[in-house]
Amino acid sequence: MATNVRGSVASRGASFARQNTKAKASGDVSSLVVMLSVFKPYAGILATLFALIVLASFKTELIALVDHNIEQISVHGELNKVDATVISDKISPWLQGSFLTADLNEIKAQVDSLPWVKSSTVSRVWPGEISIGTVEQVPVALWNKGSYLNGDGEVFTPDVLSWEASLPKLVGPANYSVMQKVGVLTQLAALQALVASNGLEIIELHLKPRGVWEATLANGISVELGSPPFDEKVARMIAVLEGASAENQQRMDTIDTRYPNGLAIKWKLDAPVDGRSTNNFD
Repeated sequence: MATNVRGSVASRGASFARQNTKAKASGDVSSLVVMLSVFKPYAGILATLFALIVLASFKTELIALVDHNIEQISVHGELNKVDATVISDKISPWLQGSFLTADLNEIKAQVDSLPWVKSSTVSRVWPGEISIGTVEQVPVALWNKGSYLNGDGEVFTPDVLSWEASLPKLVGPANYSVMQKVGVLTQLAALQALVASNGLEIIELHLKPRGVWEATLANGISVELGSPPFDEKVARMIAVLEGASAENQQRMDTIDTRYPNGLAIKWKLDAPVDGRSTNNFD
């Protein structure tokens, strides 16, 4: 009888142990499921972080696998004043350097520093080429006798001013902003339009202090314009030139249009005009 009791107790104990083990296992599985459900929304982020860690660990090996030396520099763009070899020579120290780690911003800065380059783009062409696209400066006027001005009002100064004979000359305050320089260009264009119909051309426009303008015509006559507006002033000047002979035009030194209803002419010193240097026409 005692043996049966002990067997029954042992059987119940074993059964309880198995149930306890199953409950514990079930609890572990439930905990794991809960844990996975918590991290599931972050699975992508965790995978990315893991990949970055792996890449960081093997960065040197990966770069060595795909990197090459810079073996070629190509220059593209419509070039008239910029010599492609000058650009290549400028960045030649980058040759044989790392293709992947070359500082493209620094290369661009060096190219843009060349006086005839307005802007540039720099890109990599695998496996070992640096490609440079350039936009060349186009001067529209000579600025303050020592530089050029482009159509955007930007000043650039090459070593040699080789186009100065064919460009109008602009003179203005050295501290003028880009927008103010554009204003000078705009004023030049407006005045050119006023005189062009009469076969005249302005070759120099000077903006003096206090906003006073002075122009020089292709025939050598200086025109004092004063302050805008200029339409009536230019019309009076044209009327006088049309009424003057070619000989008298050659003797004119300055036409001053700043009078309210007329103008004054200053003759060259050797001009025999009534013994006077200045004539007023009102």
